Amino acid sequence: MHNEARELTTSEKNALADQFDDLYGDAPEAFLEFIKSKDFAVPGDYAETWNFIESGLHSLERWSNFHLYFN
Repeated sequence: MHNEARELTTSEKNALADQFDDLYGDAPEAFLEFIKSKDFAVPGDYAETWNFIESGLHSLERWSNFHLYFN
């Protein structure tokens, strides 16, 4: 939904959420690959990732360190 959520109706958002669930709801390995994507997963350790996310507008640019939870 990134880059689309502001333009979508509630029912469109729900449909996209359902699609996401269809892709990853029963596929934890695929979900892990998704959250580790270089498109938004910040490389580094816990401190390095937070330093990056907290600087500038990175927190608003969808950067994430959620993948670290699964390491």
